Amino acid sequence: MVQAQLNFSRGNEREADRLGIRRLLKTDYDPRAMATFFTKLGRYGRFYEGAPAFLQTHPLTTERLAEIQDRLQNVPYRQVQDGPDFALIKARIQALVGTPHEALESFQNHDYDIHRSEDVPLLYGKAVALWRSRAYGEAQSLLEQVRAVSPPNALFDSLRAQITLDSGHVHQAILQFQYGLQRFPDERALNYGYITALLTAGLPEQALKIINERISLTSSDEQLYEFQSQAYSALNQQMMSHEALAHAYLLLDNPSAAMDQLQIALGAGDGNFYQKSQVEATMREIKAELAARKGNKK
Repeated sequence: MVQAQLNFSRGNEREADRLGIRRLLKTDYDPRAMATFFTKLGRYGRFYEGAPAFLQTHPLTTERLAEIQDRLQNVPYRQVQDGPDFALIKARIQALVGTPHEALESFQNHDYDIHRSEDVPLLYGKAVALWRSRAYGEAQSLLEQVRAVSPPNALFDSLRAQITLDSGHVHQAILQFQYGLQRFPDERALNYGYITALLTAGLPEQALKIINERISLTSSDEQLYEFQSQAYSALNQQMMSHEALAHAYLLLDNPSAAMDQLQIALGAGDGNFYQKSQVEATMREIKAELAARKGNKK
């Protein structure tokens, strides 16, 4: 499992790019935009401190971008119609950029009409900005207006429950996350929010059940392992907590930090024989991988 996680995080980037292009060719998206998007991501990672972890552990090198552009040079341009969520995502990004005050200001100089379809995404974005500004009552009120004139959407369900959670109404938020997941069971934001709400409510057993179900479906999501670590810690299972954190570090291609966590796990002394054996086996795999990397550098 360790080797698979390390391979996922570093060794298969070329294959991932190739498969990504192949999948894009079968969709209504423009595959050529992949290179443009990756170029922007690479620029963001170089010039901005605190860039997302995936940009730090999976650098978008000049060589990688050149290979993508080479594969796409003979692909014809495809005009793509914006999907129904495009404007919502665009407004959400606008609301998440800069300080909360700056984000809210960016939505202020506009005469909105809830009955104009083009204004609905902007009003959703303003609700996100209000939430960031901790104006929870205003955010929830505006979001309810948006929901009243819009078809069901996971973005709305997630924001509504998150506002409720941040307002301190934890158990109500849990019910709202559950409602959203009934309609959109695979929506990552809803699953993350639900897990966070369960942990906040002091229900780590329930959270762990959801976390393990999601890991069985998506074993390459480091955030799930971080949640798993929090849940085990809340249950006072320190060995399992640090082992889970080690898996998160592996997915971030940081085997040295993973090894540190496994050392702490062994020192916790609260696991059973099987759990201890599992930690030791993982450590052996990481040591072998680190030795192989060191050998390749010579």
